[in-house]
Amino acid sequence: MYKKLSTRTANRLLCGGQIINISSVSADGVSDVMTAAWNCPYDADQVLIVLDRGHTTTANILDNGKFVISIPSEDDISVINKVGAAHGRDVGDKFAWAGIESDKSQVLGLKVIPNAL
Repeated sequence: MYKKLSTRTANRLLCGGQIINISSVSADGVSDVMTAAWNCPYDADQVLIVLDRGHTTTANILDNGKFVISIPSEDDISVINKVGAAHGRDVGDKFAWAGIESDKSQVLGLKVIPNAL
């Protein structure tokens, strides 16, 4: 049976990606973290994420090629909403701005939200 969906519902179903956080750092050493939903597995060892060219995260990744994807827990909803509500270019270090005591990623040493996968 055919069922008409709202654009919002259709986008949510098509996206299919888990809410993720993407941590990055600028060439000047300013840490950034953003909330993103446009992601999906691409291959067994690759993920596809969609970022707008205007995002601070995009500029950081293009500058140094470093980023960390983490999957937050349900307990972090307030944190992911907060870091998703501001641009790094407007607030600087989002971890400091949001009052998040960060962990460091194991490989790249970038700041990440604690207790995330």
